[in-house]
This record gives sequence, C-alpha cells and structure tokens, in this order.
Amino acid sequence: MQSVLEKSAKDNKLKDVYFLYSSRDNETSWADKDYSYFSKSIFKSLVENDGPIRYRDIMAYIADDSESLGTPKPVFIVQADNTEIFGTTTEKVQELIKSKLYPVDEAEDKDQDELNQDEEENSLIDLVKLKSIEPIYIFKVSVTVSVTPMV
Repeated sequence: MQSVLEKSAKDNKLKDVYFLYSSRDNETSWADKDYSYFSKSIFKSLVENDGPIRYRDIMAYIADDSESLGTPKPVFIVQADNTEIFGTTTEKVQELIKSKLYPVDEAEDKDQDELNQDEEENSLIDLVKLKSIEPIYIFKVSVTVSVTPMV
C-alpha cells in the first residue's frame, strides 16, 4: 500500500500535505445535530478572516476554539512550510457559511423570546431543561487536505 501511495504522490507532484484530525485516536469527537464541533471551527475560521487565509491560520483557530470549548484536542500533521494559502474568503462566502451555521429558525427565535421574557421567573432547573432539548452526538471526524501546485 505504501508503494502505491508514494507512486501516486510522485505522479501527482504532491509536495505539501496537511492532515487535520478532530481528535487523537483514543478520543471521541463531539458534534451537535448539524455539524461536528471540529467542522464548525473550520467554518468559523473562514468567517472570522477576510481575504486570503492560510492553513496555519485555520489550524490556530481550530486549536484555540477547541481549547475554549473544552472539546478533544485536534491533531495536525503537516508536511509543508506552513505558508500555503487555503483559499480566499469573501463576504459572499462568509454570509453563506453564516446562513448554514446559524440558520434563522422562527420557532427557535420564539423560544428565545419566551426565554428572555420569562428569565427572571424561571428557576435554574427550568432553564437547563429548556436548553437541553438539542442532543450532542459523539463520533470520530478527520479531514485530509492536500495542496498541489497549480501548473
């Protein structure tokens, strides 16, 4: 298998490789009903940066976001000089990502309005019950990204 991968890398002039894993092999990744926390971190890194964004900027964002959320620590394996551009974010791309990450849901808005109106009247237990409706799913996620020079 290794010889097949080496031949493929050589034939495709594969030089710079980034492997981004959501967690170590002995950890389990976290997710909510729509996306893994790891994927959300990638998306949020694109929303937070205008213009060209480097792989290392995305990895730094993921690592910081993971630490602040208390999710499993991501693992990054890099065979590159860490200056490659992942892509360019535009306002249109950022708005698209925001619309997918934070969709406007009328029912959710209504629940939030009710929560805000009744906040003083609700006990802590009532608030936890109201907020615990969405389950958290746990599964393993990994992303493999390769960079090939454009000829």
